Amino acid sequence: MRAAESPIRAVLFDFDGVIVNSMPGHARAWVRIFAEKGLDITEEDVYLHEGRPTVDVAHVFLSRHGLPAEKQHCRALAAHKQAYYLSKPGGVVIFPEIVPIIESVVGRGIAAAVVTGSNDEVVRRTLPKKLRSFFSAFVTADDIKKGKPDPEPWLKAAEKLAVQPKACLVVENAPLGIQAARAAGMRALAITTTLQPEHLQGAEAVARNFDELARLIESRLNGEH
Repeated sequence: MRAAESPIRAVLFDFDGVIVNSMPGHARAWVRIFAEKGLDITEEDVYLHEGRPTVDVAHVFLSRHGLPAEKQHCRALAAHKQAYYLSKPGGVVIFPEIVPIIESVVGRGIAAAVVTGSNDEVVRRTLPKKLRSFFSAFVTADDIKKGKPDPEPWLKAAEKLAVQPKACLVVENAPLGIQAARAAGMRALAITTTLQPEHLQGAEAVARNFDELARLIESRLNGEH
């Protein structure tokens, strides 16, 4: 551990794409909803905006294509997208490899939190009760005024855990979440569940799989990096 860095007291996990393999479902939902409006967006377009609250994602794409992007339009589109996403059963599974990582973190006495651009309903319907019990705090789109890339979600989690931001380690899979973590004064690791490493260069290290991620987290909890 470099002298300027504090020991890690909390690990903050993004939700979609880190804990749950849900991003393909979210991306397909957005592609479908915008196709209904005659707009062509790709799944990668969605991945690059992952982490934003659903209403903010709607605003980005509506504005980009010159369509009305007032709050009422964005909220209506976001509600339509969420209804479509939640109507597709069996499309979301927990990454099984993340479970022992979370267990290991908590087993060391390190606090863990979930920080996500999804809302409470999505998290509640997706995350099994047993896995929820490992987390000391949750921050969803319903808890914040500004979503990623603003640092507010990460700072809110640190506040809930009563941990200084500089003592938090973030685990992300999207560039906006990494940007937000760095703006919050936190360290960040990334995993390539949805995007290639070139999109994740803001993180201090990028894991290509969960075994690598486990080693990266362990080394930082041990003060080796």
